[in-house]
Amino acid sequence: MTAVPTLPQDDPTPTDRAADLVAARARYTYSFDTYPGVALVAQRPKDDTTPPQWSKVVDGALTAVLANERAVDRPTLAGFEARMAETWHAARDLVHEGLRTASNDLAAVLLGGTEHGDATSLDDFRALFRTVPVPDAWAAVHDDVAFSRRWLAGSNPESLQRVRSLPDVPLSDAQIAAVSPGDQIAAAIESGRLYEVDYRMLDGLPPNELGPRPAVLAPARGFLVRPWSSGVPRLFAIQLRPGGPVFTPADGWGWRIARTHLAAADTVVGAIWHHHARTHLVAEPLFVAAHRSLAPRHPLMVLLAQHAEGTLYINEVGAHTVFAPHGLLDWFTGTSQAGVRELARRSLEDFDFLSSRLPERLVNRGVSDPDLDFPYRDDARLVWDALQTWVTGYVALYYRTDADVAADGEVAAWVLAASSADGGGIRGLGGPPRTRANLVDLLTNLLFGASALHAAMNFPVAEELTVIPASPFGAWSPVPDRTDGWTEADWLRTLPPLDAAQRQLDTALLLGMSRVGSLGDYPDGTFVDPRVAPVLAKFRADLATAEQAIADRNRKRKPYVHLMPSRIPPGINI
Repeated sequence: MTAVPTLPQDDPTPTDRAADLVAARARYTYSFDTYPGVALVAQRPKDDTTPPQWSKVVDGALTAVLANERAVDRPTLAGFEARMAETWHAARDLVHEGLRTASNDLAAVLLGGTEHGDATSLDDFRALFRTVPVPDAWAAVHDDVAFSRRWLAGSNPESLQRVRSLPDVPLSDAQIAAVSPGDQIAAAIESGRLYEVDYRMLDGLPPNELGPRPAVLAPARGFLVRPWSSGVPRLFAIQLRPGGPVFTPADGWGWRIARTHLAAADTVVGAIWHHHARTHLVAEPLFVAAHRSLAPRHPLMVLLAQHAEGTLYINEVGAHTVFAPHGLLDWFTGTSQAGVRELARRSLEDFDFLSSRLPERLVNRGVSDPDLDFPYRDDARLVWDALQTWVTGYVALYYRTDADVAADGEVAAWVLAASSADGGGIRGLGGPPRTRANLVDLLTNLLFGASALHAAMNFPVAEELTVIPASPFGAWSPVPDRTDGWTEADWLRTLPPLDAAQRQLDTALLLGMSRVGSLGDYPDGTFVDPRVAPVLAKFRADLATAEQAIADRNRKRKPYVHLMPSRIPPGINI
């Protein structure tokens, strides 16, 4: 029979507990080889794997992806020749680079279909949807209002922020009035209706030169205004590089080209800066440090183990495939593999754990105004509150007072290991928790990031990132230095080649369709302490209430389903 969890200061068998920790530290050791300065597990224990149903779900998603790809009604000789050349390249890599690199080459061949060359019209991108229906997000290709919703209900809800003072970009009242009649820049700032998305963290990243022409990412900035009559901000100005020209919808095809560069910047910042770095690469060091510092019988380890399931596995798979040399990102991203890793490093260097908590982050970004139609924010608050109540109740079962927290040497060791330069290196953990409130803040933020935040950024990609003309991973023409004189052909040349588009679509479908588990569903036998049962029942009831509230909201708004608790996996397993 499994023993009821205990704190280290209350454990009647401290010698056995110490032995368990010694064994765990041997199993979970740090490596800094994948990302400089990022502590990932050196070798994942084989039993630290995915949930039982994971393979079935992912295999089903892959089957659907390949069925869509193979339903092509116009295979081309050039496409077959391109894939044969890539297969020959894989064979050379098998000899010179090894099996892993060759396997990545072959995965890219598999997901390239028979597409080849540049699009001659938008129909070429729309034709990539064969057995998979064209998503509603296709409207963003043509419509600026639909395009602007990406920052409110898309795969990157983390970038939109309020403009609090006049920016160092030449914006004019005429520009803003064109989309919000009668409006002025100063009035929009004063009333909290001017917003910005800023991607200058992309500055200096190298281009991706593996394709027929270089793909790039612009250190772009976009400006949006929320008209008095609407809750949805609308994009009205784009600057693609510091000191560069400002594009507006009046610029016609120049606007389309600038918007494509902005979309590529947003897509990659969402995928790498926010999603990959700030969920995957934050969760793993914290979970590895937990295994090394918290005995298996520690009540926090019992809780965390369920939310960590699959994280080390999927990060390992990603490091060897998607993020590896010749991995999938190499085939459709606007920077090199080194650029992707540099962007992740910059993100973690800029990251502060405690200030990333949802309530603080919304306030700091200036997006708490209830007049702002922000489905992610509204639904995320419901999930955050449910998680915080659950964690508060669970912590209270074992820590009767703040002194119990301060006396817990394993929790102190966990936080120190996760934050130390030769350990996890996570910034902003604030030192060992001294109070129950400190501990609740830490745990709530970790569980929210590994569940709801990750879900909000991962699962919309099956719709949003498959619409390649509105959400490419790179721009395939140089950053423009003038606003006029552009044509539709120039815009189409900014979009990805069709084989890159096919690979992006397949990857987005696979990630977005691979949903495993639901928040609040802990396997039978997880909690042997009978005191947990009523606290867990309350958590599940709160999640059900949140689910119903979101369903009610969706009857009155454009549906946003990604934070319905039944659709949120408990951890990062894809």
